[in-house]
Amino acid sequence: MRLAEAVRALKPSDVNVLRTLAKASRSYRYVPLDVLQEMLRVSPSVLEKRLSFLHRLGLIRRWIGQYRGYELKSIGLDALALYTLSRRGFIEALGPKLGVGKEAEVYEAITPSGERVAVKFHRAGRRSFKHVRKVRTYLAGVKGSVKTVAPLIAAKREFEALELTHHEGIAVPRPIVRVRHAVVTSIIEGELLYMCRELPNPSGLLSTILDNVVQAYRKAGVIHGDLSEYNVVVTPSLSPLIIDWPQWVPSSHPLAFKLLIRDIEYVASFFKRRFNVMFDLSELYKKLGQEV
Repeated sequence: MRLAEAVRALKPSDVNVLRTLAKASRSYRYVPLDVLQEMLRVSPSVLEKRLSFLHRLGLIRRWIGQYRGYELKSIGLDALALYTLSRRGFIEALGPKLGVGKEAEVYEAITPSGERVAVKFHRAGRRSFKHVRKVRTYLAGVKGSVKTVAPLIAAKREFEALELTHHEGIAVPRPIVRVRHAVVTSIIEGELLYMCRELPNPSGLLSTILDNVVQAYRKAGVIHGDLSEYNVVVTPSLSPLIIDWPQWVPSSHPLAFKLLIRDIEYVASFFKRRFNVMFDLSELYKKLGQEV
């Protein structure tokens, strides 16, 4: 079932079950049936009815092992966030997907005022839980279902980075609101940099990207930490838009400058390979007042 259709089918009692599952997922991968019943304080028959309905909608997963337990699927977490966004008046209609990746799905949406926005639902990724914890340092110490908890942490971190950088005029999507693992921003239009085979002024675009990276560091105290051709959007006006910020680190981080240089060199090396653009990074490093 499509996400928007699933949300329209939900009743308040269904949403309450989804919310309880999300809360209990901090402690369990598969939430035991008796734990759910204790938290919800409803009769076994009522709970069974609601769980069966949510299972038919495809929003939850049933697991039977040493006990019977339930897990909130990605689409279930999406439905919970979208339900809240709709009830709070942020989203009126969900449109087509703008992009799908290992760690997020992005949809176009319409607000009650008619504004086109982007809704990004964060994912834990398709890798093993152990690997996800290893590569995402901000998940150290996280317990319970990484599949449920990791997207919440990633969204919170990304929204914080967008607020800090957008406030300083950095070329990032305008943050609007975050609900659970969903981040709503201004619409994202254009092509990812890695898809661009030709550009009218590649050296100018590189210069603009690097200037934004440096200003994010200087003014907002934010380093992207994972910058590459896969998270820079070239807009229809040929301006850059830097996306995907969950892995960001503050300028006070012990490895901040090292990560900043890595971001700069990754992007510069892509422009050299793809567009034969030679950029004198030494001048940029001098402006930063650092020895490399």
